Amino acid sequence: MMTSIPALPPGTGKGARLRWLATARLPAIAGAALLALLSARVSPGLALLPVLITLTALAAFSLGAIYYINTRGAAGLSPGAHTRIAALQVIADIVALTLVIHFSGGAENPFFPLYAFPVIVAAVMLGRAAALGAAGLATLLYAAMVFAEWRGALPHYTVMPSAAIAAQSLGYVIAQAVAVAVTAFLAAEGTSMLVGVLKTRARELEENQQRSEERASEMRHLNDQLRDANKELSHQRAHLDAAYAELMIAHERLQVRSSHMSELNEQLRLANAECKARREESAQVNEKLREALGRLETRSAHMSELNDLLREANAECRARRDELERLNGDLALANRKLRELEDVRAQFTLLTTHELRAPVAAIQSYLKLILEGYVPQAKVRETLEKAERRAMEQLALIADLLELGRIGSADARGLVQPVRIEQSLAEQVEFLSGNARERGITVEMRVGENLPAVLANPDQIKSLWNNLVSNAIKYNREGGRVNITLVREGDRLIASVQDTGIGIPPEAMARLFSEFFRADNAKALSRMGTGLGLSIVKEIVERAGGQITVESELEVGTTFHFWLPVYIASAAAEPAQAAAA
Repeated sequence: MMTSIPALPPGTGKGARLRWLATARLPAIAGAALLALLSARVSPGLALLPVLITLTALAAFSLGAIYYINTRGAAGLSPGAHTRIAALQVIADIVALTLVIHFSGGAENPFFPLYAFPVIVAAVMLGRAAALGAAGLATLLYAAMVFAEWRGALPHYTVMPSAAIAAQSLGYVIAQAVAVAVTAFLAAEGTSMLVGVLKTRARELEENQQRSEERASEMRHLNDQLRDANKELSHQRAHLDAAYAELMIAHERLQVRSSHMSELNEQLRLANAECKARREESAQVNEKLREALGRLETRSAHMSELNDLLREANAECRARRDELERLNGDLALANRKLRELEDVRAQFTLLTTHELRAPVAAIQSYLKLILEGYVPQAKVRETLEKAERRAMEQLALIADLLELGRIGSADARGLVQPVRIEQSLAEQVEFLSGNARERGITVEMRVGENLPAVLANPDQIKSLWNNLVSNAIKYNREGGRVNITLVREGDRLIASVQDTGIGIPPEAMARLFSEFFRADNAKALSRMGTGLGLSIVKEIVERAGGQITVESELEVGTTFHFWLPVYIASAAAEPAQAAAA
């Protein structure tokens, strides 16, 4: 089986040379393997299997390098990648050659000059420094291998018995190592010098070739210009011949036209005379047009003045129409509010009449039964007590109605002043504490320190706390709790009254602050109640510039939250005026 090393194409780049190096090693490896097979028959001491494994590993490395170069593209390799791949190939060759020499006789093997080949490749591919490094690596590996065999650290494979005795001599081992070093370094220096000369010659050849190509390009350019000039000259000669023929034809035509021009000049003189007459006529017409234009400009000025006056009148009309539309809208809104107030007044009158009539009718019924003798003497006191209770309900209703009416009255607005609402709260809690103790209800207060005053009617603030705290006790369960908090947040006083009572049904939440409204579970728990307390509370809070909300869950409890703006002394006049309004 014959092997051949592929030739390197001329003018190739570094990537192509690197691929050629990896490809060329494959036939060399195949030849070394064939030589090892043949040598194994002659010298049984040759370690054939390790040699073949080493050569196979080197071939696999070469194939991997070829695959990597083809994958990246020979022209796409960076200088750093080219240097690394070439150095790895040289190192692999030196290591593989050292292993093959070791397994085929070591110091007995006469093929140590083959170290010159990877050194030469390093000089060609990487330069003098890399070649000296490769020579040093080859010397180091070979010397380490033969000295290790001599000392017995590595096994020695005897291939030629005649040279085995000499290989056991230290002088022979040193001589072999020196020979390898001399061979490798001479190959490095010689090849580096030769490569330097060749590179110098190559650069000179490239410069000469470049100058030759530049001159050839200039000559081609001059030839092209000369060819174009000849073509242009031929075209111009043809054009001149054609132009001369056309000039002769034009001369003949000019003579014919000269005769026609004489006739046309005569006709032109006649036309000029007619034009002169018409020009005089046109001048008269233009004068009349200028007079008409002057009159038209005067009328246009008058029309502009009239248009300006008309625009001003239209703008004034639009402004008055907008004002009338705004007044109509305000009037319609006021009428709608008056109708709503009238509906509210009528409904309030109807509800008030109904609520006042029922207790009076009950009292009159009780008294009539007594007067007509239908009530036994033993039950007279009980009947009178029922009448008294209905009278008390009547008085409570009348008191709430008076309170509701006084909230928005001018007298109540005139009593607006700075109020410490925590003091009013303490008074009402103390006033209602007896009712709480009777039912085992615990009342707790959490009041912030140094709270500012609010601008309100003091009596209304007392009524506010009385309604909220009394409701929390009245509709609470036995042994329940009432938690009252009053703190400041920014320019507001935030208050809440929380109980653990019967709660409010969800369907009753929308009407909770309406006049005379009481939830069904509240009516079932206590007959006493006018349904005006929460209406009074809401009116007081909103009159003072605040807002009230409620959260509730059936059989769990209810919490009323409200806030009031704090009183600022520097701005006392403005809130007072707003309250009075």
